[in-house]
Amino acid sequence: MKKRKKTGIFAVASRAIRAILFPPCCAACRCVLPPDRESSYADAQGCLCDACMSDFVRSVREMCPVCGETYAVCECVPDALSCVGIDRAYASFAYDKMKRKSASSAIIYKLKDGKSNDVTRFCAHLFARRLEKAALTSDFDLDGCTVTFAPRRRRAVRENGADHMEKTAKLTAKLLGLPFESVLVNTARTAQKKKNAESRLDAAERSIKVKKRAEKDIAGKRYVVLDDILTSGATLAACVGKLCDLGASDVIVCTLAKTKST
Repeated sequence: MKKRKKTGIFAVASRAIRAILFPPCCAACRCVLPPDRESSYADAQGCLCDACMSDFVRSVREMCPVCGETYAVCECVPDALSCVGIDRAYASFAYDKMKRKSASSAIIYKLKDGKSNDVTRFCAHLFARRLEKAALTSDFDLDGCTVTFAPRRRRAVRENGADHMEKTAKLTAKLLGLPFESVLVNTARTAQKKKNAESRLDAAERSIKVKKRAEKDIAGKRYVVLDDILTSGATLAACVGKLCDLGASDVIVCTLAKTKST
């Protein structure tokens, strides 16, 4: 689903000036991208060069050691999600924290940074494409679902100026033609990556809360909860649990990536 470009003389001139002063660069290697390049995967125009796109596609095709499927097909869930009734978790690619210079890592870092609209758009297309594919192969219907997201810590939102997942979830909902709601908040003071698996579960349960204004509207709704990376599943499990406690009829979880240990 592509946005139609404005064709007025001032719009065209403005785009030309921006292209000269701020040429689009690859999110991974920072090389300058050719103008109006054709996308080779999802909506990657202005996001990755051809070489980095090839590297990214390798992360999509990596095999899950548990189910033997590629990560773009894998539906494996960590124990934390299984405990709250989630039996399938969808993702688009593998994330290996040891490969910090890979294209897949660059996409995650750039998304969290929140300053690249091209990366946000690319990730939203990945989400939409993965959910549409899952709906065709699984026994759920996207129609009637409401898109929401696993919230970022308030401190991180202040430091970065926005919640990267809120922006991505809004665009994903628009691409899918679904309603979007921001219903959860994260009051944690420290990042989950600094904790072990057990501490993550306890911390997420305490810090993930439902917004007061949203509590009365959750009962009976079906939600799609989006997040960037699935590792232990603690944060998503807390999100699912809080929504189900208030009467959500169904919750689907989808992340951009799964860590290779998941």
